[in-house]
Amino acid sequence: MGIFDFWKKKNHDWTLKADEKEQESKETYNEISGLLTNNPEALSKLAECFDVPRIYFDENAERYEERSIERDAEKEIVWIAIVEELIESGDAIEIDWKEEVEEFAVPMKDLAEKKNLTLQTDWFRAEKDIPAWCKILDEKWEEQGFCVGAMDIDSDSYVLFVCKIEALEKLKALGKKVNQRFDYAKNM
Repeated sequence: MGIFDFWKKKNHDWTLKADEKEQESKETYNEISGLLTNNPEALSKLAECFDVPRIYFDENAERYEERSIERDAEKEIVWIAIVEELIESGDAIEIDWKEEVEEFAVPMKDLAEKKNLTLQTDWFRAEKDIPAWCKILDEKWEEQGFCVGAMDIDSDSYVLFVCKIEALEKLKALGKKVNQRFDYAKNM
């Protein structure tokens, strides 16, 4: 075997491993999406994004421009696509860290109602913050098996969603596989 044949084989093996890793990431992102929404339109858009992130970026450039994300930041493109599609489908909210309790409670109530959960604004004290309010919701919904989850987007806002506790545990593990973070909102 000559040096060219050795290089070709080594390069081919590396390409196969890269392709396998890319396929594994797509599968992980699709599994994440399936745990976060059952909206067929959102799932379809996300599957397309996972296949060709740069095309999704081009079709949604204004979203990324607002977040100062560049076209070559493939990992961020995919992560923010999940956020944006969840918000658009009504399965998540993004809320600034300094919002008052009223600005928190109204959109959270909409998320809660989608899961047949109750939310009363008098559960919260105005002097607390979003993680503290989410902890209260976790305590109130624990019997029904629900919690408030969050996606870390390296921002001063929270991306919040309501899900089964078991689903959040799965999301935390899946997030680690793609170097992203899910957690209870109370821990953010």
